[in-house]
Amino acid sequence: MVNNKNPYFQVLPNLTSPPDINDVNKSDRKISDEPLWDLQKIVAIASQNAANNITIRMVTDKAERDYQNLLENGFDLLEVLSKLAGKVNFKGAWWCKTSPAKGRDGKPRGTGRWIPCDAYTITIDFEHPKTLYCGKAEYYLKMSMSPQGSVVFFVSLHV
Repeated sequence: MVNNKNPYFQVLPNLTSPPDINDVNKSDRKISDEPLWDLQKIVAIASQNAANNITIRMVTDKAERDYQNLLENGFDLLEVLSKLAGKVNFKGAWWCKTSPAKGRDGKPRGTGRWIPCDAYTITIDFEHPKTLYCGKAEYYLKMSMSPQGSVVFFVSLHV
């Protein structure tokens, strides 16, 4: 059954329905072996205003924690995004769930929302800014755009 309340069905009409909220396994979440979003458009949006979280938003608690940790260790999101080479790094399109919104008391409200995401991995040379450790770092990114195409959402972002 198509959930017409999900705005992504308006901009991506060939989407399969997200899995049932109570019965989720990985195979239920797979959408496609082809990207849903134009990677270059995502990079362009992220480049417009990376300093303030208007065009880039972390929509899971884990992505937010990982992003803060990565920033403290010299992570440059735009550098990583600019090195993605489309199909070379693409791992599939998936339904992913945002963290529930939180009330003023900090407690979760609701269950979160399903959003369609493109998953990428990339391995790049890394030099830690404080310890000067040099090596390889593999980043895993799941990202989506808002239905209006103006905001990039990261659902997962970690090493």
